[in-house]
Amino acid sequence: MRPRELAALLLGSALISLDGTAVTVALPAIGRGLEVPFSRLQWIGNAPLLMLAALLLPAGALADRYGRARLMRIGLLAFGGASIVGAIAPSDLVLIAARCLQGAGAALRGGDVHIIM
Repeated sequence: MRPRELAALLLGSALISLDGTAVTVALPAIGRGLEVPFSRLQWIGNAPLLMLAALLLPAGALADRYGRARLMRIGLLAFGGASIVGAIAPSDLVLIAARCLQGAGAALRGGDVHIIM
């Protein structure tokens, strides 16, 4: 693997990990700002993990079929687009949907993780 490819993989993984950490720290402020009950705050934190877990294996199969680089680009675009939607979300339900899409994008990006193993 070329250094450029390895750097892209590591930066993509760091981006997704950083997002999860940032949202966890921001949950109290999100709850106050959007007046979200605790049960929905849990969904805001856990929705991307649920989608990631559900879609990681199918994403790996798609990566085998359509190419890892292509799927990584699509996953990062989906993740970035969902991040923008989440940043301007007017309600908790829109934010949860955006976080689900972030998890799906993370799964598509994560279909290439076994390359570095």
